[in-house]
This record gives sequence, structure tokens and C-alpha cells, in this order.
Amino acid sequence: MKHRLLLDEDLQGGLATALRARGIDAVRVQEVGTRGDADPDQLALAVRLERAFVTFNRGDYTALHCEYIESGRHHFGILTCPQLPIGEVLRRILRTLDAHDDLRDQIHYIR
Repeated sequence: MKHRLLLDEDLQGGLATALRARGIDAVRVQEVGTRGDADPDQLALAVRLERAFVTFNRGDYTALHCEYIESGRHHFGILTCPQLPIGEVLRRILRTLDAHDDLRDQIHYIR
């Protein structure tokens, strides 16, 4: 399965470009015009676009993941990672994507 990602506004600006250069379909919330929208709205957008959501915001998106699962709703995956230099974030995201063909209804805490 080819991964499709929606990147939160808190991630580095060049990350989507770096992912696309490696064949990953990645867009930033800024590119779709939802910068500043609430977290539940961003995840709902990712669901509508059939994209996994990538963020530094572990706490809020862990809670949202639990809400989705408990209510029987589905999402296309959530990746949370620590705030690190862009090269390290890129390596960790790529490693996670390589290890998982399908991210649906999963949350991954990239370390």
C-alpha cells in the first residue's frame, strides 16, 4: 500500500518536500488551507483525504485516536514523533513507513 500523509502545521516546512522526493505522497495542512484548525478537524480532514496524519502533538492525537477507536470510527493512521532536526524526523518516518504496509486505525510513537 502506498502511504499518503497529511503533515501537521507544527512539522518543519521542508519535510513534505523531502518525503515527496522519496516517493511519499505528503501534503502539509498549510497546502490544503487548514492551518490553525482544531486538532479534531485536522484528523477529520485526514480521514476525508484518506491520509495518515503526522504530528509532534502526541498527547492530543493519542486522545483523538482513543476516541475514534472507542466510538467505532476509523482513521488512516497517526504518526507522532519528537521534535528533532528535520533529517532525523525524516529518517524515523521513513523507517516507520517501511515497517508498516497499512497504518489504518493505528497510532505509532516514532522514537
